[in-house]
This record gives sequence, C-alpha cells and structure tokens, in this order.
Amino acid sequence: MAWVGKFGFILLLGGLMTACLQKPPAELVVMTGDGIAPGGSARSRVAVNIPTVSAPEYLDTYDVLIRTSEFSLKAAPNAKWAEKPSAALTRLIRARAAAAGFATVDRADYDVLVDVDRFEPTSGGTVVLSARWRVVDANDRETVVARGGDTIYQPVAQGPNGNIAAMEVAGQELARRVVSSIPRRARRSS
Repeated sequence: MAWVGKFGFILLLGGLMTACLQKPPAELVVMTGDGIAPGGSARSRVAVNIPTVSAPEYLDTYDVLIRTSEFSLKAAPNAKWAEKPSAALTRLIRARAAAAGFATVDRADYDVLVDVDRFEPTSGGTVVLSARWRVVDANDRETVVARGGDTIYQPVAQGPNGNIAAMEVAGQELARRVVSSIPRRARRSS
C-alpha cells in the first residue's frame, strides 16, 4: 500500500512539472479598423466590389510572423491572428471604402483587386507592408488604375502589442491609399 502513495506522489510531481514547462496559450489579436471614420463626403453613386486580398501562402497564416533575416521568418511566441491577414486587410479596405461613401457590393462599377507581397514586422523595429492593386472597370474589364510596388514602413511602438499596433496602422494606410485611387465617377461605356 505504501507504493501506491509514492507512485501517486511521483505522478503528481510529473504533472506539475509538465504544466510548468508548457508555454502560455497565444493571445488572439485582430486588426480593428477603429481609426476608420466616415470621410464626410457625399455618398458616391459608384459601387465597388472588393474581393478578398491575395497574399502569399506563407504570409496568409494565423501565426503573427516576424522577419528575422532576408530569408527567415519566425512566429511570434505569444500572439496569433484571430483571422488571416488577407481577411483582415480586406475588411479594412471595405470599411474604408464604405466610410468614403462607396457602396460595396458584388456587382459593381469597379472591381478593386489587391495583392499583398509582404506584411510583417522586422527585427529592426519596423513593419513592412508591400502591395499592388488594380481598379478594373467591371463592364469592359479595362484597368482604370494600376498601382504597383507601394511599400509602407511603420515604426513599431514599444510594448507587448507594438507589432500588432504597427501592423494595424500599416493596414489602415494601405486601405487609405487603395480607396483614394478609386474613381469617384463610374465610366460610361460607349
């Protein structure tokens, strides 16, 4: 009977050691779009379709990635995205378009196609967001606006969520740039 007590104590000690060695669960973080307010301009008669932003597969993950060198990325140890970056950036661009007075619908005057090439904090303390986009006439499929190679550099603030806050600001800046490039009037086919 004494061996049962010793065995139970060993199991309890092993369980406590295992629990202490496990890392804390990752905090789920999200880009909120809190800084996006209505622009105060009159509602546009232009409707835009903003499909999901495209991003490289390595980037479009729930891990918050930090670039450690030219060829290396690592996952932030205590944070994960609540939604993939492509979904979050799409939501920010749609919110910015709605705030600017555009109607966001599936059948629209313009399709806004956004490709993100890079979106990550660097070990040097800066978030880098690189993107290109096209505004395409939904009727004749002609490209009306094409922007390529826009890169946003956002300094990272100190604190536990400094990277996330800087990524939010960079995402909102991308949304501002994309929406400001959309024509305010629909083109008329001849």
